Amino acid sequence: MLKIAVCDDDRLLTGEIDSQLQKIREKTGISFETDIFFDGETLWKAIEQNGSYDVVYLDIEMKNMDGITVARKMTAITNSCLKSNHCASSTNR
Repeated sequence: MLKIAVCDDDRLLTGEIDSQLQKIREKTGISFETDIFFDGETLWKAIEQNGSYDVVYLDIEMKNMDGITVARKMTAITNSCLKSNHCASSTNR
């Protein structure tokens, strides 16, 4: 089973991502579990306690620990890491 982490301080966005992932699960039958985090520090603590994730969606700018710091820490403990950068902007914030 795949382990997916979604980490973003925008609660509406994390809810939408989780909803889309559930639709993908229903359509494809792919088995995965999704954990939602609202700051990098909480995600990092979960990784330290429970191990890494197969897929991680990280916001860049968050309180406590930003996504770049989390990505660097993850890269330091794993032999393989695929990074993909995406940028989204909203004027409604």
